Amino acid sequence: MRVEVQLLGGFSVGLDGQVIPAAAWRRDRGAALVKLLAVTRSHRIHREQVMEAFWPDLDPEAAGANLRKAIHFARRALGAHDLIEQTADVIALAPAADLKIDVDAFEAAAKLALRGSDPAACEAAADLYTGDLLPDDPYVDWFETPRQALRQRYAEVLRAGKLWQRLIALDPADEQAQCALMQAALDAGNRAEAIRLFNQLSQSLRIDLGVGPGAETVKLYEKALAVPSIDPVGLSDRIRASLAWGLLHLQSGDFAKAGQVGRETRELAMGAGLAREVGEASALIGLVAHMQGQWRDLFRAEFIEWVRAKPAFVSNVFDGHLCLAEFCLCSSKGHHDIAASARELLSVAEGAGSVAGRGLASLVLGEAAHHLGVVGGDVEGVDVGPRRHHVRHPQRLEHLGLVDDVDARPRRRRRSLAGVAAVLALPSPAEAAPNGAHPAALGGVGFGGTTLVVGGHGLGERG
Repeated sequence: MRVEVQLLGGFSVGLDGQVIPAAAWRRDRGAALVKLLAVTRSHRIHREQVMEAFWPDLDPEAAGANLRKAIHFARRALGAHDLIEQTADVIALAPAADLKIDVDAFEAAAKLALRGSDPAACEAAADLYTGDLLPDDPYVDWFETPRQALRQRYAEVLRAGKLWQRLIALDPADEQAQCALMQAALDAGNRAEAIRLFNQLSQSLRIDLGVGPGAETVKLYEKALAVPSIDPVGLSDRIRASLAWGLLHLQSGDFAKAGQVGRETRELAMGAGLAREVGEASALIGLVAHMQGQWRDLFRAEFIEWVRAKPAFVSNVFDGHLCLAEFCLCSSKGHHDIAASARELLSVAEGAGSVAGRGLASLVLGEAAHHLGVVGGDVEGVDVGPRRHHVRHPQRLEHLGLVDDVDARPRRRRRSLAGVAAVLALPSPAEAAPNGAHPAALGGVGFGGTTLVVGGHGLGERG
């Protein structure tokens, strides 16, 4: 009998060319046993290993009873008693049959292709990878290690075969693949595609890894910008390149140069009316000051200057500082110090009539109040000084990339400070929205229309 088991992209079992109906696997125990045996390299496993994997919290007698039921259900689904064989304490999958498992076929082809680095062999092997291992079982622990190993092997095959498009589909943050496609686009005279690929890579690196593109990638991007074209290069594209270099200076520890790039870029963006780029440059400036231990002084000076004299971009500049304000709450006396500063800045913002300034100061005050234990999960308002700030939303408008496990999970939702300002424009008092997320370390930070990652120094837009 020929037994064919599919594990990549889904689960199915075929006997002599006839696929067993999905309804036959309605008993999860039987299906789980067949999957585990199929994933195991020898397709044989000791009964105690199965019991430990499936029922680690049960005593041996109860786990053994469950195992006997699982074997029964698996045999019934397969329609043949000898396809699940138990000899002494070892359970085997179809030991006397012609067993074909797609994972085995892929691994054999991948090994052969990587040994010879033949592009055609790599493509043939890649075609055998029809999807991740058992994607319908994403939370089953014992499948995760082989799943990741197979994905890694698939990526190696794609890289060896220079199958860049498929590698990007697997991992949009793969810089080598994106650069290869950028170069191919430039060689074909398609500057717009090269620029698009760079922007796509930058976003993926920020979101997935919290870093920016490498120096060679930025050089390739600048090369694309320099290509003559009937479509002129936009200033935002040049600013993006400048910010990428600033980020690289920051990563290398050249804070002075990174700060200079941030300031020059922000002035350029302001002159061109590019609000998003103003926010990104402000984030870079703030991060440099933070690394030098000067952020609080910078924040106070910029807050006062921008709410009084430069209201047009004030919300974008504050977006770049909000994440760092939240980090100040995490030192031993941070919540006391930042609360005092925020009260002062709230007074400045109210005097200047700055809605965005009131919004930022109120958010920081709300966070400080929560760290002080003033705010509970169901409390409607918090006393943070001479005013009362009502909490309308139960979650923060921003989230920290690294939090400790105190009722906090990273949230995907992003709200810009401008949205807070819209709420604050109502007659009711300013609003704050703490949720209790405490940063465990200096890691990823999201804010407004930008994202800033301190651990990996990522900077840029996130939707």
